[in-house]
Amino acid sequence: VHVYDEQELIYDNVMKVNHWSTLDRQYYTKWKTVVLKDGVEVYNETLNLEDKRVYIAFDSSSLGDSIAWIPYVLEFQNKHNCTVIVSTFKNFLFEDVYPELEFVKPGADVPNIYAMYNIGWFYDENNIGAKIKSPVELMVGIQKIVPSVFKKQRQVSYLQKMMGQILLYPVNVAGWKGDRYWIDSNSLMFRLKLPSVLLNNANISLMPKGEFEDDFSDFYNQKSQQFKVSDQARAYFETHYANISKEELKAILVLPKLDQDTDEMLNIYQHQNAYQYCIQLMSIPEYQLC
Repeated sequence: VHVYDEQELIYDNVMKVNHWSTLDRQYYTKWKTVVLKDGVEVYNETLNLEDKRVYIAFDSSSLGDSIAWIPYVLEFQNKHNCTVIVSTFKNFLFEDVYPELEFVKPGADVPNIYAMYNIGWFYDENNIGAKIKSPVELMVGIQKIVPSVFKKQRQVSYLQKMMGQILLYPVNVAGWKGDRYWIDSNSLMFRLKLPSVLLNNANISLMPKGEFEDDFSDFYNQKSQQFKVSDQARAYFETHYANISKEELKAILVLPKLDQDTDEMLNIYQHQNAYQYCIQLMSIPEYQLC
């Protein structure tokens, strides 16, 4: 079995009868699936939703989530020219407003569907901590806790360059591959040190990942660079987080269960103030996951 995203081979495996597999994409992809039996191609199909029945289920019963997501279900139907059957926990709010969609109750049998998508499934406990944050997600996550204003604004682009994702400059029209592709030996060490770079004015060696059209050669010729942010960052943290316990801070910042070695290491830093402990939490491998 070969599965392609455009021309790129994503999955390649020998499967037995009555076995199946699932790919770890969390979004629509126009997959091409090729099946060979004894070296002879017996199946070749590219995903095409046109004139097909597609089932979309809302896993969240939240009113806000439901109101925010439902317009995109109609947009999905229009874009792919398919028939969408949607289940929400708030059907009574939408049935008259969206007559173009077919509504069913959660858990109802829906026959003859070609494809199925779940919205909100990522928050299932089994999926928490299963995805590597993108560089932008990582930077935004740090900024939400300790808003940092760079004294040199160009350094925001430098940091993105170092980790392989410059916002609004995807590598190609398909966008970034994401997840494990964000990590290599250089970028992982950089990402782990990023909180110290942003919040402690740390020095860091520059080993850029990938290519980008802008000329940063003068910047890269330096052996190291100090990233300085406004002193207001720590003041913001002290106002909003300094009085909460370290366990509460850990629960806010880290989603997956901590490795035993990581947990023991953090115990060593229990004597530190909340700000320094926050930096330690953001510097552990588990913080790289969401």
